[in-house]
This record gives sequence, structure tokens and C-alpha cells, in this order.
Amino acid sequence: MEEKELQLKDYIDLIFRYKWTILICFITVLCATIIYNFTRPPQYRSGCTFMIEMMDMGLGKSFNQFNMQRKIRPEGFYEAVIKSGKFKTAVAEQLVEQKVFPMTKTEAMSLVNKKLKFTTSKITDLYELEAKTNDPDIA
Repeated sequence: MEEKELQLKDYIDLIFRYKWTILICFITVLCATIIYNFTRPPQYRSGCTFMIEMMDMGLGKSFNQFNMQRKIRPEGFYEAVIKSGKFKTAVAEQLVEQKVFPMTKTEAMSLVNKKLKFTTSKITDLYELEAKTNDPDIA
């Protein structure tokens, strides 16, 4: 049996034959996308990027080309401080104290635990502290 080679006219005929199915699918997806975009709550992000403090080893300015510097504290120290309960409690207390958003200390702690993220870079000494929330005053 010889197979028929499909041409552009065959594809156009196929599109016209199923035009209502194609149109209904397109309109359904378009409506779902519009509804989702207008009903979802906005996301606000606040963040800061910082670098670990460095201290010269006392070799003088002529040795700066060799990057003869050492960290005052190990990288894990800063990560441990930011992820510690004491730091998170202090942030939660500041949220309650400043009355940016009326909430209890328990609600503030829950918010800090869920929304505060700390990331490190394996390449540089940069660290990022980020908060994401649905309320612009909290972010």
C-alpha cells in the first residue's frame, strides 16, 4: 500500500473540521488563566544581601593582590545565628512591637518560621536573607 503524503491543505482542513473543539479549549484555558491571575493574592518579597566581614592578616597593603585575608568568624556562625530561635524571636518581637500588622507574638513567630529564608552562595561570600508574604507591610 502506498502512503499518501500530507500537504498543507490537509492540515488546514483538519483545523476547520475541529475548529469548535480548538476554540472551546482555547477559551477555557484563557478564562481559567484570567480567573487565577485576578483572584490569587499578591506576593511581596523583601530581602537583603550581605557579605561576611573580612580582616587583613597584617601583611601590609603590598600583599593585597594575594587575597591574604581571613574570616573573623566561620561562615556557619552567621547561618546558625540567623536560623536560631533567639534571632527569630527577636524578629517576631519587632513585628509585634512596631504594630505594622496587628498580631500576637505566637502568630508573629509562626509567620517568621514560615516566611523567613536564609541562603548562602557556594561561590562568593554573599548571603541572602529573604522574606515573602502576602502583606506589603510585613515584607
